[in-house]
Amino acid sequence: MLWVIIVEPYIKSFESFIDVHEDGVIVVKERIVVDFGEESMYYGIYRKIPYYLQSRRLELKLISAEDNSGERYQVSEEEKDGEVYWVIMDPKASVEGERVYNIKYEVKGAINYFEDYDEIYWNVNGKWEMKIQEILCIVNLPDYVDVNEVKYTFYTGKEGSK
Repeated sequence: MLWVIIVEPYIKSFESFIDVHEDGVIVVKERIVVDFGEESMYYGIYRKIPYYLQSRRLELKLISAEDNSGERYQVSEEEKDGEVYWVIMDPKASVEGERVYNIKYEVKGAINYFEDYDEIYWNVNGKWEMKIQEILCIVNLPDYVDVNEVKYTFYTGKEGSK
């Protein structure tokens, strides 16, 4: 008897580095390591990012999508169901094993301004159909911000969870 075990692709690590600029624009750099397993039936990933923040639309602009050696991936973009979809792929070959996706993009409108404080409200990893093993997020604030005065809250779980 022959047993075949097919492992679904999953994200081994998702690292997000967010640079907050003085003008309110944030630049996001993501390093996503995906394990596609031994079956070469995929050509890349879909990066989905919600583009509505508390009833206002964010402006998202992709700057680059590259592998670890700096080779650019082919990217197509579409909007669907309140999300931007970036299809990031290597059109020359299907992928197997581990693949790294370095994605850089700019976001306008992700900061809420209040009388007493400002707030970055951001869905770090967006929505994925793949399971994610590990997530890291680092936020770099402008130099004039006193980090000792910064308050932060992180939420995890499925959309709508408490």
